[in-house]
Amino acid sequence: MGALTGYLLLLNELNMCEKLVNVAIIGRFQPFHWGHLEYLLAAAELSPNLIVGITNPYAESHYVHSSNVSRSTPSSNPFTFEERQRMIEASVLRLGTRLTFRKCDFRSRDLLVASLGTVDIVAVTIYDEWGQHRKALLEEAGYRVSTLWERKYKITSGTAVRELIREGVEWQHLTPPGCADVIKAVLAQRGTI
Repeated sequence: MGALTGYLLLLNELNMCEKLVNVAIIGRFQPFHWGHLEYLLAAAELSPNLIVGITNPYAESHYVHSSNVSRSTPSSNPFTFEERQRMIEASVLRLGTRLTFRKCDFRSRDLLVASLGTVDIVAVTIYDEWGQHRKALLEEAGYRVSTLWERKYKITSGTAVRELIREGVEWQHLTPPGCADVIKAVLAQRGTI
């Protein structure tokens, strides 16, 4: 079954069986880009109330796994929790989706449950081994997890956006306009990431 077919079947099942109150999405969002917006919009189809779990909220809370070693380095996490929250809010301002932000800590099952809290379902996307591992961690923590899609290629990546910013090359086309404005403000204040 294709990813889209699975997603449509899930939507149909959920619409027939229950009304989801709280759906969570999880990511580093370093920075928020068009691929993240696609993920958020797909999850918003499940519920107008989204919980956005921002991982690696602080330097000391980075989760390290063999499939994601580079994701925990300082250069891969230049934006603060608050800056990422502002990027996402600015990107979805006119959508009417109610967002609640949580600092999501994967370092242990207990920290994950304490930081993410109670949700009806966690919607994930999978592109690689890290995506599979993240899904397993969520399931082991007792969350109901739904894979929105599984793909080999991303629309873009935070790595690509960060590299272009550091090289001084045009990067704004890889992020929603509101997010680009927040990043420009951060760069104006800091000078670099």
